[in-house]
Amino acid sequence: MYFRLSKRMQAKAFSRELYYYSAHGLCIASELVCPELKSRQPPQSEPDVTICFGHLSDQLPDCVYDDGFSQVKPGVYFLKLAGIARFLVSSGKNIIIQPDDCPHEIIRLYLLSQGFGALLHQRGQLILHSSAIHTQKGAILFLGSSGSGKSTLVAQFLRRKYSILTDDLCTIGFSDSTAPQVLPGFAQIRLCRDAIEHLGYDVRAMQRIWHKEDKYTLILSEELIHRAIPLHAIYLLSPSDVSEVLIESLSPGEQFELLVDNIFRAEYVKGLGIQENVFRQITNILNHRQLKRVRRPKSHFSMDQLSRRIEEDFNAQR
Repeated sequence: MYFRLSKRMQAKAFSRELYYYSAHGLCIASELVCPELKSRQPPQSEPDVTICFGHLSDQLPDCVYDDGFSQVKPGVYFLKLAGIARFLVSSGKNIIIQPDDCPHEIIRLYLLSQGFGALLHQRGQLILHSSAIHTQKGAILFLGSSGSGKSTLVAQFLRRKYSILTDDLCTIGFSDSTAPQVLPGFAQIRLCRDAIEHLGYDVRAMQRIWHKEDKYTLILSEELIHRAIPLHAIYLLSPSDVSEVLIESLSPGEQFELLVDNIFRAEYVKGLGIQENVFRQITNILNHRQLKRVRRPKSHFSMDQLSRRIEEDFNAQR
C-alpha cells in the first residue's frame, strides 16, 4: 500500500462534506477548494472523481517511468514535489494529495495540470496541450509550445465576444456517430503581465501563479461554455521569421506528427501503456478535421490582426 487516508478525509467521505465541481465532462468531489472549477450541486450518484487529502509513501512501486518527479505505471501516477505536495492519481477516479507547508494556489497549479492530465489519460481520453474557444462553427483549437500565444489569443477572442472552452489542457471526446467533441475544461486563463496590460485587464484582480514567474490566473466562470462542442478546426501557433500572418495547409503525415507532439505530457502515455489508443484517437480526429499551421511574426504583430485572420479561415471551412 502506497497511501493511507487521513481520518479527516475518511470522515468527509462518509459525511459527504465535500465541494462539488464540474470539469472535462466529469463530476468532481473535492476536499480541496478549487475556485478554478465550476461549482455544481452534489450528484444523485457517486461522483466521477474524488480529490482527498491523505498520507503518501515516498515511492511508487514497480513504476515504468521515473523522471525524478513523476513516476508512472499503468493505472497509477505519482508526483513528488519537495516543499509543495505529493499527488497520487489512480484508476482515472481518485486523486490523493499530501500537502507540504505551501499555499493552496500552488498546490492547485499542479493538481489542475499534471494531476488532472494524468487522470484524464487514465480515463482513456485524448488530452492535448491546447486552448479552445466556442464559435458558431464549433470548437476551435489552438496548439503550440509554451509562449506561442495560445492563452493570449483566447483572451483576444473573448474580447470579441467568443466563449472559452478550455485553456492549456484540452480533452477530446469521441463517439462512433459524430465528429470529435471538445469538453469544457477549467474556468480560468493564465496570462503574462504584458498580455494582461495589452488586453486591459486589472492585474490586481488576478492571482499570481508562481512567485518565480510574472504570470497570473484570471477566473472566467461566466465566460466558460459548459457543454461539449463538436471540433471544427485546429491551428498550430508558430512564431516565425515572417513579416505577416500566414496560414498553411500541411500533409497528413505532418498533421499526425504535430498532434502527437502536442499530447499533454506525452511521457505519461508510454508509462500508462495507452500508446495504441492515443494513436487511434489522433487518426480519428484527422479523419474529421485538418490541422493548419499559423505562422506569425515573432515580434511587432497585432493580436487583433491574428485573431481576425484565423476567424476568416475557420469561417471559410465547411
